[in-house]
Amino acid sequence: MEEQGHSKIAPEFRLWFSMLGGSVAIPVSLFWMAWTSRPDISIWSPLGASVLFGYGILCIFITRYVAFELVAV
Repeated sequence: MEEQGHSKIAPEFRLWFSMLGGSVAIPVSLFWMAWTSRPDISIWSPLGASVLFGYGILCIFITRYVAFELVAV
């Protein structure tokens, strides 16, 4: 489904990773980090929250990069 080198995928379809992945992962990870960053809780819990935060940021960044790249072409 390509026409002159461009795909016919709707721009809104490309935002699913950002909407379902990143937009949920960032607030969840921030609350997780806030509630578990105390001295009596193991360091591994906030580190897990940091991994989830990184996943959310990457989902949103990559989705937006692809969307802007396709608009510029």
